[in-house]
Amino acid sequence: MKIESRGEETVVVELTAEDMREMDITYEALDYRSVETRRVIWTILDRVKRSLGRSPETDGRLLIEAAPSEDGGCVLCFSGAPADGKAKKRMILKKEDEPLVFQALDADAFLTARKLLKENVDRLRRWETYRLNGAYYAVLYPQPACAQVLAFRLGEFGDASFRPPIETGRLLENGEPLGASAK
Repeated sequence: MKIESRGEETVVVELTAEDMREMDITYEALDYRSVETRRVIWTILDRVKRSLGRSPETDGRLLIEAAPSEDGGCVLCFSGAPADGKAKKRMILKKEDEPLVFQALDADAFLTARKLLKENVDRLRRWETYRLNGAYYAVLYPQPACAQVLAFRLGEFGDASFRPPIETGRLLENGEPLGASAK
């Protein structure tokens, strides 16, 4: 297990396939509604605290982003997020297969946003662009801990948000692909 601090609010934990076997969990089984996943998360947070002498700083929610690694392990990114007013402390687990969908205000905004994405390609695992019903979209698969930054930066040019899987599926199925933009 490799633990790396990225500022006060973010900690990245790389788990090998062996780490996953020792904790008796798989990437596919990660679901914060599961008691086993919560057990694993709390075990990892305990190791983070022992290793770094602190936990990720948060005054509200703790966002946990998970992405599989090629060796059968996974990367977990723990980031503090401000309280939303509904709950003082809350953890949210977001797996990497949940894409961020960007809808541009217009064609000019889309082209500007596409340029921004090309400049931030290191924050993306891959991305695709589409046109559907006269609107322009980008479906983004961000690197761990990059989704919120990308959503904020793209917010100037349109709406960037996590959509329900059925809505994203309709876009992928019915949208007209706009050339290769994948990494």
